[in-house]
Amino acid sequence: MSEALIDWFIGALGGKIGKEFIAFIISMVPILELRGGLLAAGPALLDIPMWQAIPICVVGNLLPIPFILL
Repeated sequence: MSEALIDWFIGALGGKIGKEFIAFIISMVPILELRGGLLAAGPALLDIPMWQAIPICVVGNLLPIPFILL
């Protein structure tokens, strides 16, 4: 199921916004979270270097927390 959601995000947003922002958005989705963002950022899909993908996905995963707690 998570692979289908990742493929949908890439298909729907690819070409419209940067691949880093796609990984950021995927990391914010509660179902996919950090694991889905890192899988999407890997060489098979978005091909973002891991040294760049890890901070992007971690920030994307942490950003919704204050809003969820409120």
